[in-house]
Amino acid sequence: MGFYELAVTAVGDLRKRQGLTPDALAKQPMLLELLGTEDEYEGVERLTNLANHLGDDQDAKILRASLAVGVDRLKNTTARRNAARLDGTFYGSERSIFDAEKRAIERLVKLLLKEAGQTEAINQTPAAVEEGEASEDEESSTPPAKPQPSRRHWLTPIAVVVVSVSILLIQIWPSGSSKNGDQKRPPIASPVTIPVSELDHTSTGWGPERKMYSVNKPAPYAAFNSLADAYSFGDEREFLLCHDKDEKEVKERRWDNRIAAEDGHYYDCSAWFSNAVAPNLDKGNSAAQLHDARAEILVPPKMPLYNPGLVAQFTAENAPTVWATCIFLAEKPLNIYYIPESSFLTTWGTRKKYGGKGLQMSDGLNSEPSGGIAETGGALIGDNKQDGIVRQASGWVQFTILVEFADKVG
Repeated sequence: MGFYELAVTAVGDLRKRQGLTPDALAKQPMLLELLGTEDEYEGVERLTNLANHLGDDQDAKILRASLAVGVDRLKNTTARRNAARLDGTFYGSERSIFDAEKRAIERLVKLLLKEAGQTEAINQTPAAVEEGEASEDEESSTPPAKPQPSRRHWLTPIAVVVVSVSILLIQIWPSGSSKNGDQKRPPIASPVTIPVSELDHTSTGWGPERKMYSVNKPAPYAAFNSLADAYSFGDEREFLLCHDKDEKEVKERRWDNRIAAEDGHYYDCSAWFSNAVAPNLDKGNSAAQLHDARAEILVPPKMPLYNPGLVAQFTAENAPTVWATCIFLAEKPLNIYYIPESSFLTTWGTRKKYGGKGLQMSDGLNSEPSGGIAETGGALIGDNKQDGIVRQASGWVQFTILVEFADKVG
């Protein structure tokens, strides 16, 4: 079975049970690899966007119904197909449904392969889409498989050897990398002072109040972090989370926006960002893009301070600034410092190009035009590079800070 054929079969398998879900996608490591991510939640978001790009013909509509993209999941694929016929989404017989899904799956796989740069595999003979559906009893009796890691050497147009290795379910938040150094190792560079915020953020929170949208009903304009149900994150308003670098194993990491701080400890932080604009508007439309998009971190005035809030904010010239806070709780006042050379721009594009956490961001507004996240004005971000342009996309800015206790309040 060729590469194209395997991809077609894998997409067809996603129709079963609840449709396109993180659990279902986790069982398809090849699809995750083509989607350029090891995070099944992020993969669902990307494949959903591709399914929406198929258009609004009947083939595309019935496939989205079968995958439960933009429709009620119902109990199984058959129920979703019947609902699609009853509400007028699709007209046709049972046989015509299978044929329509087959055509749409092939179109979706071709689009997926083009996005992944695997165009040479498109000319392979497509597989026949399996027509039968497992019974509800058969499906429910199969235990869910653990997600399996992807490997780039699987991406060959000649043959694919799938080596299944069970791994722990990765949390929604990015896992990071142990290569950044452990708690006992000195930082790469000396800690630097973080600029102060105009507001004294000493409690967890976010701002400003803004209209929120959903994956099925996205924003009609460019906007930072305005989805209430983003697949890879959920509600995007409280977008800053941190954990102690001592928590090295993925299962140990307690990502939170309230941290019981310890003196002299380093903390990895991640600030999620997305442009909530509707995908159909982001087709060469400059107005749908965020321009001069930047990430910046700030601390309250008069540091050291009891229980200060680290603030992350995203700015753009054509969208309101959004911010979120992570509070560090301790019995003493404390200072928060940024560790230079620790920030990474983690998106689908940067991970595909650079691997791991993506693109290591430049530091220093005075020496680099893209700026630094701990410099006044912040650092440029983007889909694939630090160019300040964020299309209909999402990602993280990841960085490390140091907490040190003080004897007196600043």
